[in-house]
Amino acid sequence: MLNQSGSFENSRLLLRPWEKRNQPFNINDGSLASVRFSPNIFLNGHAYQLEWVSRSQNGAPRPVLKFTEQSVPLGDLKLTGQFIRRLVLAGHPYRVILDQPGAVVRIPQGSYNEPEILLEKNGATAFCTADVSQFDRSITVSDKSPAVLTVGGPLTNSVIATPQGRDLRLDYRLLGADGESYQRNVQDRSHPPTFAVYEGAKKIASGTFEFG
Repeated sequence: MLNQSGSFENSRLLLRPWEKRNQPFNINDGSLASVRFSPNIFLNGHAYQLEWVSRSQNGAPRPVLKFTEQSVPLGDLKLTGQFIRRLVLAGHPYRVILDQPGAVVRIPQGSYNEPEILLEKNGATAFCTADVSQFDRSITVSDKSPAVLTVGGPLTNSVIATPQGRDLRLDYRLLGADGESYQRNVQDRSHPPTFAVYEGAKKIASGTFEFG
């Protein structure tokens, strides 16, 4: 979306299969169908410079997004997690978007952070975005040795117990290989996660977690 100055600043770029072009989408659903706009995009092995040009249609100016492929030096990035459907890396000079990447991928040399991850296994999806990330996972990709980024699955159901006076606060977390919290894209709120507390073999408490 262009702002009044003709800039794409603070906009998003929708990247999905052409056959899904007419389907509705939500930028907050965790699908990563849209990413933060950048004039420099590295998409699945190709580097592009993006700019908008004005073209006439029916006598009226119409903005068109132009992709110009670039030649850039690449380096190796090793991904140690599993089940990655889409990985987005913010950085300089390119914003990197990778779909179903392998264990080692080649991306433009530079510094990256704020990874956003969409996982998929057996049709179920979960995501972790930069907005809710708890860790600083900055990496530098060069031509010397592979950079390593631990993101993705397998996912583990976890409970964090925190003392609060005479009470014990229990928080549910769905943790990835990096210890980061993930969220399910589709949540069945009629069946929240449950827990049970045992003293030895004796169950002394049980309950369900609340969403939110």
